[in-house]
Amino acid sequence: MLAALQQDLRHGLRMLLRTPRFTIPAVVALALGVGATTVIVSYAQATSLRLFAYRDALGILGVNRVAPDGRERAVPVSTYQAWREHADSLAEIAGSSFTTANLTGVDDPEPLFGSRITASLMPLLGVTPEIGRGFHADDEQPGAPPVVMLSERLWRRRYGADPALVGRTVRLNDDVFTVIGVMPGRYYGYGPILAFHDYWVPLVFSADAPGLYLDRDARNDSVTTYARLRPSVEASAALGELDRIATAAEAAMGEDRSAWKTRVTPLHERVVHQYGQTLATFWAAACGLLLIACINVALMMLARANERSREFALRSTLGAGAGRLARQLLAESLLLAGAGGLCGVLLAFFALPAVQAWAPANLRRGGLDSMAIDGPTLIAALALSIATAVAFGSLPALRAARPNLLDALKLTSGSGSSGRGGRLFQDALVVCAIASSLALLIVSSLLVESFRKLSAVDPGYQTRQVLTAPVPVPLYKYDEAARGRFYRDVADRVAAIPGALSVAVAVPLPLGNIDTSTRFLLENDAPSDKGRLARLGAITDAFFQTLDIPLLAGRAFDPRDNADAEPVVIVNQAAARAYWPGENPLGKRIRFDLSGDGPWASVVGVAGDIHYSGLDGELEPILYRPVTQSLFGTFGMTLLVRANGDPLALAPALRKALAQVDPDAPLSELRTMQAVVAEKLAAPKHQAAIVSLFAGLALVLALVGVYGVVSYAVSRRTSEIGLRKALGTSAADTALLVARRMCALLLAGLGAGLLLSHWLTPVLAGKLFGVRAGDPGALALAAGALSLGALMAAALPSIRAARIPPSQALRHE
Repeated sequence: MLAALQQDLRHGLRMLLRTPRFTIPAVVALALGVGATTVIVSYAQATSLRLFAYRDALGILGVNRVAPDGRERAVPVSTYQAWREHADSLAEIAGSSFTTANLTGVDDPEPLFGSRITASLMPLLGVTPEIGRGFHADDEQPGAPPVVMLSERLWRRRYGADPALVGRTVRLNDDVFTVIGVMPGRYYGYGPILAFHDYWVPLVFSADAPGLYLDRDARNDSVTTYARLRPSVEASAALGELDRIATAAEAAMGEDRSAWKTRVTPLHERVVHQYGQTLATFWAAACGLLLIACINVALMMLARANERSREFALRSTLGAGAGRLARQLLAESLLLAGAGGLCGVLLAFFALPAVQAWAPANLRRGGLDSMAIDGPTLIAALALSIATAVAFGSLPALRAARPNLLDALKLTSGSGSSGRGGRLFQDALVVCAIASSLALLIVSSLLVESFRKLSAVDPGYQTRQVLTAPVPVPLYKYDEAARGRFYRDVADRVAAIPGALSVAVAVPLPLGNIDTSTRFLLENDAPSDKGRLARLGAITDAFFQTLDIPLLAGRAFDPRDNADAEPVVIVNQAAARAYWPGENPLGKRIRFDLSGDGPWASVVGVAGDIHYSGLDGELEPILYRPVTQSLFGTFGMTLLVRANGDPLALAPALRKALAQVDPDAPLSELRTMQAVVAEKLAAPKHQAAIVSLFAGLALVLALVGVYGVVSYAVSRRTSEIGLRKALGTSAADTALLVARRMCALLLAGLGAGLLLSHWLTPVLAGKLFGVRAGDPGALALAAGALSLGALMAAALPSIRAARIPPSQALRHE
């Protein structure tokens, strides 16, 4: 058996090398299909599939509390402790709390992102440090020596991957920590637990712990909880127990949260929510391209099998069995698939850097930087190659196994007939290729149009010649009053830099990734858990001037609006319309304390509308407060500097000015405001570019298939064409005779493609901006482009048929 297979493979290789006009197009088509799909396999491996590196990833649950307004929240320390001590339904429980710190005690301070975690988190995930050790229960005890684990990236970048760092100390903020371990680099970017973190410290439930260890206000919803259920426990039973325990624990600390509910969500569902829609779109595009590639090769192999029908018939009469003939073509299919798969992997290898370069920065940090042709990806490519060999080689092999023995009596090797069944199957393949190509073109058109409209959105503020510079405030050194002075000192020193026209501070940065939605009460509102919702920004006096946002009424903030002054607020037009319709909002008051006990803040100005959180949403109500009167400084500040030239040229002077105020205050991610806007557009641009590339390749392959089918039909009907022309049929009628079949196939393919797109495009609903999933313009553009291309592809063989002399056509018989 093995010897026969080797013989078939050697014979198949000789046959393929003899016919490069067939072999090369087939290998190229397969390489495109397998290469595209391999890229998406690697993409999935680097994003959502990385979750499965955790131990029993499907069993990891996220446990949160849900407020009456529907928003999911982390839980207070007391709630987590109550669950840990009293929840019998949980086999394991762990907690984490996001935090930030400045790496200090070095020449160039650096802001870091990290987490406070319980010692149980890493065992729950099945993660162990690359070097050193993880946290022990003793590390969580009050009074234990401060310890830290570093990320592999920070270890390599700042410390040259020195293994001797374990046991040494580093300074985070104003505390000294002993490094006990380094986390493996392969976990970097694993959302939503270990994503983008530079360090981890123990979560210690004690007010005596270092400031980095615990949120001092135990009422804050700061602990994100993960758990595993006991084997015999259903999720519904666990929810009831967790609800009862949480409500009692929150009541014990004076919080009435009886209306809150507990929600248990499998971790993999969160990852699917984060990446699922984008991956589904990419998978559909790559699989559509692979399908069209297989259809093309199947059509070529069917045509080749028909041309070799006399050979198969003669071999059958000489004693070759049906299995041997089928095995011969399957061997050729495997060789083609192997060559196409190998070329596809090479194509994917060279395409990965381009895919990474196109990706948004957050996706590159979140795993795409680690995209590689690794073992699982190679296995997937091998499986794809075998599947494609079976897909496009089966029917030709079956036809070879049942040759028409009458063909053996014919004198020409190319006169085998495909039969009515064979023609119908070829037609069905062509219709399928056209339909798939149209669906991809429609999806691509929708994404491109959505990106075009999104990029045309006016953010409402100036983006040119504006520099942004995040400056995490050293909170461990400044109380609330000192923090306001820090902001002003930095702004004043930067304003003195030559070339700086205007300087402001914003917390958060417009189009930043910090959600500062807040709830508040109007003067006639009763105290409530819900209140009214608006975006909150903390700014300095020159914010509106720096970003050229019009102040439509009232005044801007000024030095009078300090921490000791009466609270003031500026609202945008959307807030004025929503909360005081038809009224003058100046002088109106709002309260940020939903209990009704806090001070009132007076509206002193109305600003123009801007897109603060994103370009793809409606203009939302925004409330601005002076940074000196807002606690949002805990999120860090961002300097905004308008320059009279290249804003990035101010970077050295800006660093020097900041160091003069506080040498431990780091400065990082200097970007122009144009770059900030471009990052917001990067994700839809990335998706539109990849899908458009796949759709373009699919269109080319589909048109090549159309051309090949019509050309083959002309070659099979050469005698009929000659006879018709000898009987007086005109050249135009001859061309129409050939083109008529193609037009029927095109119409059938367009209809099937519209139905397919109607089924696919709802997946895009959350990704589109300013365009509907069934947009007639996108449908017409895609259908028109495909129809024009198909008609042009069919026109060439049709014209060639019209020019065949009758004598030549009759001699063909």
